[in-house]
Amino acid sequence: MRQIFRQADHEEQFIKKGFILAPLISREEAQQLVDKIMSLEPGDNFNPSGDSEYNTATYHCTFLDSNKEYKREANRLMHEAFQAVVDKYLNDFRIVTANFYVKPPGRGQFTIHQNWHIAPEIKDTTLTIWCPLVDVVPENGTLKIVEGSHKIIPNIPTAKEAPFYHDFEDVLQEKYLKPMTLKAGEGIIFDDHLIHGSDENRSSENRIAVQIALVPKEIPPVHFHLDPSDTNRFEILATDDDFYIDNSIFTILQKPSNASHYGYMPNVNRPLSVAEFEERLQRGTETRRKLYGLEEGDPYSDYLLEKEELVSDNEAVTEVSNPNVWAKIRNWFNLN
Repeated sequence: MRQIFRQADHEEQFIKKGFILAPLISREEAQQLVDKIMSLEPGDNFNPSGDSEYNTATYHCTFLDSNKEYKREANRLMHEAFQAVVDKYLNDFRIVTANFYVKPPGRGQFTIHQNWHIAPEIKDTTLTIWCPLVDVVPENGTLKIVEGSHKIIPNIPTAKEAPFYHDFEDVLQEKYLKPMTLKAGEGIIFDDHLIHGSDENRSSENRIAVQIALVPKEIPPVHFHLDPSDTNRFEILATDDDFYIDNSIFTILQKPSNASHYGYMPNVNRPLSVAEFEERLQRGTETRRKLYGLEEGDPYSDYLLEKEELVSDNEAVTEVSNPNVWAKIRNWFNLN
């Protein structure tokens, strides 16, 4: 298993829960970063209407802004502020992109989601650092998470398909989502497959936070493009350091022209029932220990045997008669 965190107790907690909580930067450093970025001039002036060409949300997000020079400088400032945090807690990870979030009062609900997977294989771990730059509580729309919901199935989160929990999001809201109460500069480092979201800001002040996307240094960052004409497979596109600066959400969804072909992966995404989800959540630690090679066994064989889709004219993603499904999928695509 590739070690993710420098400390063994962090590693153990991460495998079990999907996140760790830690002091990341000081309150003073948090305020300095707010002052520096708020002095810049994004296209939405940190106060989006929700009906612009680039941003249909009611919160400001660096990636969703129209001003590329702002995006570039904000990314530089966040890299500068958090590189030491990455080096302190993580074992050879690097920053791919960073986002500055501002939720104005009365706005900013963030739907339940999983972050996009930005590494070539499902077994690879990509991470997010989420750090509020002001104190956060449920009232001002803090992050909410479903503990242990990471890597319970081999899905690729995508904006082009409904998530596997689409039919029971109300159950997640009522029963599983837990709000994080944090001070400015405290934060959470979590697996990108952890289910999370946040409510609108019901306070009278802006809720401000930073989100940092990370991959292991030895792994190239990628983007999974689901072609509407062939939804049985993803095309994997190699990305560069400016990918999230040069592209908008719309160019990315339409298949960005500035990303090169890297390979393909079968699309084994499928919806779960709430009963399936709860059963898989219950044995999530066992699944992940197999995935990371800490225990013997195929972590997803039962899931994959339940879906049979074609990925090419003559090869199936899964075959009910084949017990080595996960090995087949690992070996299926030819990466350059």
